[in-house]
Amino acid sequence: MRLGTLGLLALAVAACAQEAPPTAPVGGDWANLAPVGERNPDAPPQPLRKQPFSVAMTSDGRTALVTLRGTELEPGYEVALVDVPARSVAARIDVGSSPVAVRLTPDERHALVLSQMSRYAAVINLDTQAVAGRIDVGYYAQDVAFAPDGSAMYITNRATDEVERWTLGAIGDSLTGERVASAPAGVNPEAIALSPDGGKVYVADAGGLGVRVYDAATLRELAFVFFNAPVFDLAAMGNWIVATTLNDTNGLPCETDGDYVGTQGDGIFPMVTDRTCSRGFADIQNEIAFIDPADDTIAIRYTSDTAEVSEADREGDHDPALMKVRGALPHTIAVVSPTRAYVTMSASNELVELSIDGGSPPAMTMPRAWDVGFAPQEVAVDANGAVAAVANRLGETLSIVDLSSGERVDVAVGEVNPPFPATSAEIGELFFSTAKFSTDGDQSCTHCHPNNENDGKTWGVDIVRAFGRRSTLPMRNLAETKPLLVEGVFDEMDFNLEMEGISFRPDFHDSSYTLQVSRRDEFYRRVSRELIGREIGFDEMVRHVGAFLVVEPRLLPSPFPKDTPQVERGKALFERPDVGCAACHPAPTFASDELFEGITTLGRYDYPRRELDPDVSIKFLENARDGFFNANSLRGLWDRRGALFHDGRARTIRETILTPGHPCQRDGEHAFNEFNGQVDTNGGISHLTCDQIDDLVAYLLTID
Repeated sequence: MRLGTLGLLALAVAACAQEAPPTAPVGGDWANLAPVGERNPDAPPQPLRKQPFSVAMTSDGRTALVTLRGTELEPGYEVALVDVPARSVAARIDVGSSPVAVRLTPDERHALVLSQMSRYAAVINLDTQAVAGRIDVGYYAQDVAFAPDGSAMYITNRATDEVERWTLGAIGDSLTGERVASAPAGVNPEAIALSPDGGKVYVADAGGLGVRVYDAATLRELAFVFFNAPVFDLAAMGNWIVATTLNDTNGLPCETDGDYVGTQGDGIFPMVTDRTCSRGFADIQNEIAFIDPADDTIAIRYTSDTAEVSEADREGDHDPALMKVRGALPHTIAVVSPTRAYVTMSASNELVELSIDGGSPPAMTMPRAWDVGFAPQEVAVDANGAVAAVANRLGETLSIVDLSSGERVDVAVGEVNPPFPATSAEIGELFFSTAKFSTDGDQSCTHCHPNNENDGKTWGVDIVRAFGRRSTLPMRNLAETKPLLVEGVFDEMDFNLEMEGISFRPDFHDSSYTLQVSRRDEFYRRVSRELIGREIGFDEMVRHVGAFLVVEPRLLPSPFPKDTPQVERGKALFERPDVGCAACHPAPTFASDELFEGITTLGRYDYPRRELDPDVSIKFLENARDGFFNANSLRGLWDRRGALFHDGRARTIRETILTPGHPCQRDGEHAFNEFNGQVDTNGGISHLTCDQIDDLVAYLLTID
């Protein structure tokens, strides 16, 4: 496939936009939320993509259902019903706004569709191939798992941060549901699975970087399995719960590093090392873990067979016997039998077979892999393991793969005219979402920014190598929130200029550096030619990435009502001079172009150490003033996955505003609104009552 010129593509995109169907209507029978923000007025027209997201398949392999999520600004509202043997779309079914999950009931009479920007789940009758009813599950329901007998279902909700138990009944050709129990599930709970015997519920806690375990009958929490990494999917496989995840380290030096100035920190994180010697992005690994339901511990954790190709990527970090994972960014799992499953590798555009033996812990191999479309999201497989259906989020297709012959047919379920990527922003999004451009082929921007969000982690990748931690920021509303990065050193939107600044080397005039740049450009041209049939060098690719990052806000609308008396009181507090929130976070961006210091006590290694930074340009060293940080935007704060403040020390909004010793501080809750013992450095809060604290938080949750 060849793209031609961007000028011709812009005309094609404009034509496509005129013919495209409307996005999800606001309100109506589905009570859909209104999208937030508007596209960057300086950006050219973009295709109206539908972004296939979730997929389910009947056990006979004849029918697949694919949700068309759309984007945050232009949410979809359809489920494509695909005739698998015919390799074609048989019907399209309207559901709520931004459908993110479709799951079949155990008897396969119905499919339940969760739409995050609608408060109603759609019940699709598979005989009539139509919506037979709706269940009010609330906004931002994310995933659902059914009890084996179909009498109950379990739902995760990222707005309420809960897991819920529902009883199910039948009415006519539809289902009814009643919520009978709920329990806190961390921050942004998403994937959910039941234990092999159905007695436990496993929930991926995105903000807590682990898995919470509950009794299925009562939702009493039984255990927390800490991964120190996002968990993307969970599934019962044989006697195990299998999880797709990433590495449990943070890109920090190890204690044996010869050039490391010390291992004892002070402040919030006493240790500023981790167990691996690889640093920064080179420390990213792709992993598959197996939880033992007998004691709810990680029995074994397999990692990727990465190549050590740079000084930061150290040999000997991982046991070769565990380096079995192939592909990049393991996402979702479809289990066929106690020993066989299939996993989408979202950043390497692959479907990979996973096989385990009957040992304890299980020995794992990944014997086969198939290329699929761009950014495969979910996979479903028939009961016999003969055919797989893969939803390609960026490819706008459903890849149907014959697992015996390897034959693949891509069914167009979204908008494929013009083919992705068709614009500069879409080329940038492809780069952002693929590991093909990384030096060892197993890292991408989406590893740390899944779905343009933050991963809930902190990393040793700060701009001036302070040998401390920096929290991952969401990639939302960037066009209105400069300067960027935690240290606020990106003061322009010319990403080509800024990236060249970061790439600066003191030996710029040395012939070895010139050779490195030449090789890098050739590598980028070769990979882009293989992916999209067009050669793109490094400088041009940086411009495309910049176009992608600022083309639209990617904000999700807050589900919390804005017109309650509590929110009105909180807004008044936010704007009061003695509280001072609006001084650093003024509306409408709720961000500031100024840098601030003295917000919270810094640790020993939070300050830039300029003598240790030979590879960073003078410009950034001057901008990154010691102890100064950016006032990040509060827009979308309701959906942030913990890791607040520069080093992620605060896990909740309350922890960022409470002062030490405040009477409203709860058991186990930290309070970080102080600097070297002086309180109220992040807003005048110490004199507020508990009710006023609740009012202020309620208002912050409505800012979208």
